[in-house]
Amino acid sequence: MELVTRYVSEVGRQLPEKARADLEKEIRSLIEAALDDRAQKTGRSVDEDLVVEVLKEFGPPEKMAASYLPERYLIGPQLFPAFINVVKIALPIVIILAGLGLALRLGRSDLQLPGVVDAFAEGFAGMFNTGLQVLGTIVLIFALLEYFAPGLKSRTLPKSLDARALKGEWDPRSLPKAAPAPQKVGVVGLSVEIAFTVVAIVIFNFYPQLIGIGYSGTEWVSIPVLAEVFFERYLPWLNVVWALQIVLDAIVIGRGRWETGSGWFYVALKAMSVVINLAMLTGPALIGLTAAELNARSAMGLETAELLVNMLTQVVKWGLIIAVVAGSIDLIRQAFRLIFQKVNLVALVKEK
Repeated sequence: MELVTRYVSEVGRQLPEKARADLEKEIRSLIEAALDDRAQKTGRSVDEDLVVEVLKEFGPPEKMAASYLPERYLIGPQLFPAFINVVKIALPIVIILAGLGLALRLGRSDLQLPGVVDAFAEGFAGMFNTGLQVLGTIVLIFALLEYFAPGLKSRTLPKSLDARALKGEWDPRSLPKAAPAPQKVGVVGLSVEIAFTVVAIVIFNFYPQLIGIGYSGTEWVSIPVLAEVFFERYLPWLNVVWALQIVLDAIVIGRGRWETGSGWFYVALKAMSVVINLAMLTGPALIGLTAAELNARSAMGLETAELLVNMLTQVVKWGLIIAVVAGSIDLIRQAFRLIFQKVNLVALVKEK
């Protein structure tokens, strides 16, 4: 009874992971009992036509799954585990960054009681505000995905199947084949990527002063490193790529596996990233800090300042070169797989 297996598998994808196995057994038992009862009453054998009739009475998989799910709120059960993982990862990062900022403020203070109290108050206020911004951004992203991407609520359910279900014409024969266990995506890995991407968006757009050099001479100072051209020319495009990356990761988490559409989505994002990195590599210098400015704002000396600025420039240059080369190789490899090879789409999961 392959259709029963496919039906149970599709329902199970939309159920909480902890209770999924037990609920799948229960649903399968209900279907098998209904099939036996129908066969006895009608004198028919349990063939595909009879299975189709019974499954139609049970209703589409999302309807069956909904009967086992609690009431949904702002973020549905499919995305809620990923949301919690992202929050657990992102907020500690904010706390660490806030701790570094507090250390800088304490370094600038005269270590007298009023200065220390003010530094702590300012640091905790900054940590609270940044934490709220990060949390609010995460909630907004997942809420928008829940609202504007209803396909996430029916993992791997084809759009054509959803449309027929709404019209009362749902056909169990259109169920996708049950995905084997190896096709499960790494929710934790994708959640980590979402968390770091959200933090990057918040820091680069709202706290660019954190991207600087901390220097301890007579006092701690934070000196900005990136040139204005980075924020004016490249950051808007990076924001687009980061936002789309979050959408892609959330879609994959919601659907439970990589599909052809998400595979090409990944290829397109990779192409955008390569183009942006290449533009930054060949465009104006991204390091706006000069040796003269660093020497004037610190006590390290002009020679040391020149060495440090040159090191930063080379690190950025070679980092972009590596990103362009690695991204191009990954882009070609993934596009080749999608076009020419019949491989399991789980292979498209990024190896990090």
